[in-house]
Amino acid sequence: MELRAAMLVNIALTTLSAAFPLEDTNQFEEHVFYQKLDHFDPDDVEYFKQRYFKLDLFHRDGAPIFLEIEGETPTDGPTAFLTGIALKYQGVIMALEHRYYGKSIPLSPFYSEPRYLSSEQALEDIAYFIQAQKEQYPNSPWIVSGCSYAGNLATWMRQKYPHLVQGAIAGSAPLLLKADFYEYYEFVGEVLKKKAPLCHQKLVEASEEFTTLEKTPEGQRKLASMFGIARYYPHKGEHFHQKLAEKMSGVNGKNIQSLEYYLPYTSEVCNLITRNTHGKSTLEILINNYRLSGRTGALESVIRRAFDTDFLKWSREDYSMWTYQACNELGFFQTLSSKNQPFGAGPDLNDLYHNICDKWTVSLETLEDNIRKTNLRYGGKTPNVTNVVFMHGSNDPWLPLGVLRDLSSSARVFIFQGLSHCEFCNGRVYFQIAEDERIPEWMKMYDEIDSIIGSWF
Repeated sequence: MELRAAMLVNIALTTLSAAFPLEDTNQFEEHVFYQKLDHFDPDDVEYFKQRYFKLDLFHRDGAPIFLEIEGETPTDGPTAFLTGIALKYQGVIMALEHRYYGKSIPLSPFYSEPRYLSSEQALEDIAYFIQAQKEQYPNSPWIVSGCSYAGNLATWMRQKYPHLVQGAIAGSAPLLLKADFYEYYEFVGEVLKKKAPLCHQKLVEASEEFTTLEKTPEGQRKLASMFGIARYYPHKGEHFHQKLAEKMSGVNGKNIQSLEYYLPYTSEVCNLITRNTHGKSTLEILINNYRLSGRTGALESVIRRAFDTDFLKWSREDYSMWTYQACNELGFFQTLSSKNQPFGAGPDLNDLYHNICDKWTVSLETLEDNIRKTNLRYGGKTPNVTNVVFMHGSNDPWLPLGVLRDLSSSARVFIFQGLSHCEFCNGRVYFQIAEDERIPEWMKMYDEIDSIIGSWF
């Protein structure tokens, strides 16, 4: 969990402790659970240490258990959003780390393929964990929650184990798996067009100029000169387009996915290309800054000025494990194969897949078959579930892969206008101290979600 979110959890705990005179309300206790290594081999007797956190303040028989399911990042406790709900209903709060991430490492995955890493094994981890905890909490209903990939796991847990899980909260869940996720940068472009239309127009003009130059030998020589190389190579251009798209939608591998989040960065880049006073084209300015990456005045320096990059780091080990899951079963490769985005033509799915996945012994055909099977198993964007709340932000590029309409009266969808990927997980306290005219609308949605969750137990 991010540092800022952790601070908000403590604020929420401190605020609520005024209503409930409790001691030591600002700490989640770290525990170790001995988890099965392979749930699908009855003869396998190996276990590994899986980390989880718990806050049990009330010890009331039958109180609900709120379990935060973690995904592709380490955890140090539940989100502020779930913490607030759990304390409201005087429930126990837990957070379970995903196998192969953070400190929950079954074997040594960096010397061989992590063959026990999959969403199916993760679901079995959660089920086995809940069954074991029922010895201590035999009469308590379980509510699971997760955001992004973990939102998928929360939905699938309710679908696969309704006898263990009474309800699920799925935030920003991309339930429709697909390999070529070209919609991602289409969506980034649409948000950019809405919030910074001139900047979007300039990017489109730069992409069109690039395409025109690539078509002739003279144009290719000009591109080579811009890049500072002897001759122009097409893959150099693809790499440029992909990096530009990544820079406009993320920081250091962590998807920020909201212009509100990276406004200082986006504003400065957009100012760079919209307030040109040197007679250079937008394309020349962008390529020049691309060449200066990592040096003074480069786009990376803007990132460092706008963000605490240590706070945004994704460890090499965690990233490696996520690429394994992406390459084997999930996909989500954010390509520039669509023409309906402003960044230009980047590598197609085949090139991007092999660039990322060659270290793992699996083919693109195998991945696409695994995706097809998973979508068939769980229903993609139409899972057969009850007692599920789906939450999204309207500015989230993952939105096209999520459930966007109520599936039934017991499987509801809430879209927070103006927010982005998992941003609503910061909870009420985060927005109560912010200045935004949409806060009353968000609070009303939180109230309705709280009421729905309370009806599950």
